[in-house]
Amino acid sequence: MRKFRPASALFVLLLFLLSGSCQRGTTLVQTEAAAVTTLVAAENMDEYDVVWYTTSSVQAASRPIFVDPNRPAVALTFDDGPSKYTARICSILREYGGKATFCVIGNRLQDYTSYAKAAYDLGFEIVGHSWDHKNLSTLADYQIEEELNRTQNEIRTVLGANPKFFRPPYGAFNQSVKNVSEASGLAILMWSVDSRDWASKDVDAIYSKIMNNVQDGSIILCHDIYESTADAMARVIPALVEAGYQLVTVSELLTIADKSVVAGKNYNHGRYTATTSADETYDGE
Repeated sequence: MRKFRPASALFVLLLFLLSGSCQRGTTLVQTEAAAVTTLVAAENMDEYDVVWYTTSSVQAASRPIFVDPNRPAVALTFDDGPSKYTARICSILREYGGKATFCVIGNRLQDYTSYAKAAYDLGFEIVGHSWDHKNLSTLADYQIEEELNRTQNEIRTVLGANPKFFRPPYGAFNQSVKNVSEASGLAILMWSVDSRDWASKDVDAIYSKIMNNVQDGSIILCHDIYESTADAMARVIPALVEAGYQLVTVSELLTIADKSVVAGKNYNHGRYTATTSADETYDGE
């Protein structure tokens, strides 16, 4: 496990700048400062990660993120984390005034608590992606319930959050999964654009998959466990913003689409008629 190393002069300067930002007294700045402090203390974070994150937080600390219902919007979603790349993705998003939804594996929260906590404190949405990435459509009802509820309870304990969604591993669900999710008070989160980052692990391919298929209301599937995905987001995020898209959470996307979140129902897009079936599964991660 990587340990956080004492800072260089640059790192000290960045923390000083962030401390100065906190004197502005806004709730946003205080929240960001707390999130950065959490990341600094994370055992898995080395000096490079902290400098990256702190720089972005200094830049974004006085920029509240507002959602305009009259402008195009998309929701980036990241599965299978948290991981050591989560902070970098959050940093890029904040630099460009965006947010995202992270679909976390329950048993990874124990190892990457600080990353998830910092992301949540910065206003990103955290939802479950099962406890240990089992294919829920192959399980008995009581096993599905355990996967959902154990993850939901871990998110509540670690973050104090109460997600309205979960994303099934592999995008696989059947009537049993729908029934259990309804009983558990959870909607099913799918997607309309698949970056296939898990397959290509190639920055150019990830960029092309997203930018060639995105449209207003898209829910975009990515994974925050790959360095190539984090590298791709350094291109994708500014390109989406330049194209006029707001980067919002799934909950925000559905709100501006005037869609109610109903337990047991599956959602794969916001304001448009998606071409990808919400019942379609994929063979990746």
